[in-house]
Amino acid sequence: MRRLWERIAAFGRFWYSFIIGDDWLAAAGVLVMLGGSYGLIKLGIAAWWFGPAVILATVSITIKRALLRRRDSF
Repeated sequence: MRRLWERIAAFGRFWYSFIIGDDWLAAAGVLVMLGGSYGLIKLGIAAWWFGPAVILATVSITIKRALLRRRDSF
């Protein structure tokens, strides 16, 4: 039974690392994009523009955070 739980834990750690990775903000951006697009569609609003806007904002914030961390490390 212990071996089964070890395998389940390893499986969970793999997916956490794969989805969250190094930057939790990017994973949160994907969730916002999916949830926001769903909400807009349910309201009857065209959501084609929402995905690129969230991706642009998420990438911009991620790059800014990385540059600030890099600047602080020098």
